[in-house]
Amino acid sequence: ENLDSDTTNLESINASKDLAYVIYTSGTTGQPKGVMVDHQAVVSFAYKNTYVPEQADKVVSLSPYSFDGFVFDAFYSLLSGASVYLVDKELLLNPDELCGYIAQHNIDTFFTTTALFNQLIRSGKLKSTGVRNILFGGEKADLGVIQQALDELDLNLVHVYGPTETVVYASAYHFKGTDNEGAPIGSPLNNKRFYVVDTTGKLVPVGCPGELWIGGAGMARGYLNREDLTVDRFIDNPFVTAQDTANGYTKVYKTGDLVRWLPDGVIDFMGRIDKQVKIRGHRIEPEEIERVLSELAGVSHSVVVDLEKEGGKYLAAYVVMNNEGTFSVEGIRSKLDSLLPDYMVPTTFTELSTIPLTINGKLDRKALPDPEFTSTDSYVAPRTALEEKLCNIWQEVLGVEKVGIQ
Repeated sequence: ENLDSDTTNLESINASKDLAYVIYTSGTTGQPKGVMVDHQAVVSFAYKNTYVPEQADKVVSLSPYSFDGFVFDAFYSLLSGASVYLVDKELLLNPDELCGYIAQHNIDTFFTTTALFNQLIRSGKLKSTGVRNILFGGEKADLGVIQQALDELDLNLVHVYGPTETVVYASAYHFKGTDNEGAPIGSPLNNKRFYVVDTTGKLVPVGCPGELWIGGAGMARGYLNREDLTVDRFIDNPFVTAQDTANGYTKVYKTGDLVRWLPDGVIDFMGRIDKQVKIRGHRIEPEEIERVLSELAGVSHSVVVDLEKEGGKYLAAYVVMNNEGTFSVEGIRSKLDSLLPDYMVPTTFTELSTIPLTINGKLDRKALPDPEFTSTDSYVAPRTALEEKLCNIWQEVLGVEKVGIQ
């Protein structure tokens, strides 16, 4: 009401190399790391992002602002002239209500984690919405879910990849038609540089696995108050060109991801180098077991984690069945015995109604229930004093809760 108030815009005092935000990521160690990103890195990703195939008009934000997916939700959308719809993140835990919101508000675009994408597609409720662009990433993709999405929905489906240290995502793969040959993480964005190297830092040929190093525009400064970790993960680019130097692309980030180049020039994600677990002397990638489990008839989704009991590690599988499947520990174990080496077959199998997710839409490992060490399919209780003594001995030696006479 004060007509003498100054209504001019505030003076812009930020420079392109000033800090824009710090987002914490737990990484694989569980110890939070503050990733420092400056203004020019955000702009290099968010402005004129060509990896959304169709013009976005209404974007629903499925990421909390403490998660770097929000950089896409807010900055890409607003810089492109789209509207951003902010939802209560509790809605993410109910796919039916979330799909209803998307339909009610005519949302055409969203970016989400692979885990939440899987739940939304499996719910079947996205078919009644008008969504046109879905971007998803963050974990290894489930080919069965992707095929279901391509079969049921008429949309642009994009698999994206990129650590927080390189700003939201650094590559994208557009599925065409009923493409079911795989789910690569795609090609680098125009201003990114990808290098696949061996353990000595030398480039590997097409088709050979190696660690992915990312350079180019949109690199984080490093980690807040973690100079030692910054020096270890952000290194001078040994493959830098004169043009890269002129553009200021002198650093690469060591992702710790195992990938390979495919003949058509896209990158195939193979897993985390540091997610391998050692069980009874064998190095195992739980994601490989999850892939085989999820391909079994009747299994909708699965998660395999390594847990510890009595000083030793073991593999625990959590399984969600679909309407056509009936959960049977012995049935699942029998099938895996014929498909996997014995050391890769999980010790326990637990049925879940849904896979628990964090508010960021990723697997909530802490919410997984403790597995049961009893197969109800085959358990036979001791019938005599001698059998009871024998069962107690084996329970104590194996560190399990219940051992039957078989």
